[in-house]
Amino acid sequence: NYRYTGATMNHYVKAIIILTLTTSLSAADTQSKSRKELVDGFRASQVCYEEAVSSKNWAQGLICASSSLNSGIEIFGQEHRNIAALTHNDGLMLMKVRDYKASKQQLIKALKLYERLEPSGSQNVVTILLDLANLAVVRQNPKAAQEFYDRFFALLATEPYYQPLQYAKYSLTASIELSVLALDRKGRSSAITYAEKAYDVYSTEIGEDHRAAMASFTLGKLLYIKKDYSAAIESLERTLNNSAIAPNAHRLLIQIYEQKNRTDQVDFHLEALGKLLGDANQNYIPTFVPPPNYPKGALRRQISGYAVIELTVTSVGSVRNLVLLEESPKDKGFGKAALKAARGLEYAPRLIDGKAQEVPGVLYKYNFRMDN
Repeated sequence: NYRYTGATMNHYVKAIIILTLTTSLSAADTQSKSRKELVDGFRASQVCYEEAVSSKNWAQGLICASSSLNSGIEIFGQEHRNIAALTHNDGLMLMKVRDYKASKQQLIKALKLYERLEPSGSQNVVTILLDLANLAVVRQNPKAAQEFYDRFFALLATEPYYQPLQYAKYSLTASIELSVLALDRKGRSSAITYAEKAYDVYSTEIGEDHRAAMASFTLGKLLYIKKDYSAAIESLERTLNNSAIAPNAHRLLIQIYEQKNRTDQVDFHLEALGKLLGDANQNYIPTFVPPPNYPKGALRRQISGYAVIELTVTSVGSVRNLVLLEESPKDKGFGKAALKAARGLEYAPRLIDGKAQEVPGVLYKYNFRMDN
């Protein structure tokens, strides 16, 4: 399945509650009934926003965030860091309800205001750059995602309040997020750099644990896509002692050695995969699923759909004989996008008595959905 989730990292900026407004208002203002009503309304909107975020009621959160912003502008004026925070929250809620164009406008507006009002590289600036990178991933804009991630990491590296393990966590997440996009050479280079940094920090700070293995696997996957097979092999082989990751690493290594015509290594990793799975028989399993490009017209109109592709999985896990069996709705581009992506599908082949088999008539369904 291929779906948009509305946010791509487990990162979220919670509501900024401003309940001590009397410190920034004059005595005369607070005595004014209309002014008091405005402040009370603002406070109520902020409480509403926090409750909506806690309950993940994004539509209500947007209403409350917009109300807070409008009231905040009357209270603080346009050029105030509280307005930057309120605009930031409004942009996040717009992202959650999938109004991505408006979300980008608000997040950029908040970023510019933060940059005017706060020291260069402040925590707020760093955080909103991450949100903009997330938004670019959701919108399948690899160039923008890579650019915002690059700016985010450049500032993050200069800030004392981020520790190496936090840096590694963000680096690993960014490399994983970018790896599912159709990256150009520059974007792929950035994703590889992030995965390398994550692996270096994890392996140095805490040793070869699951996080280091995941970073090494992601690096190997990106190097495989780059067709740097020797470096990919080195990264993937580091993960073979991790029982959770090793099966997928073996599957990618099978694909690499097939490309290198190393049948001895193909057989070795097929056998190792069979032992890990505990059976000499296994069905074909997808090991690499290239994401399709969401058709632009359907994305703009927020239309969901699906396409079903029939194909043959060869004995080495590649695919051939691709046919579009079904798409819905028709004439929205889902079938064409799915066919293009499916050409890059790769599988761990079906094993019978330890021997790889070709399997015709395999169906793969791409779902194009835009979920909250």
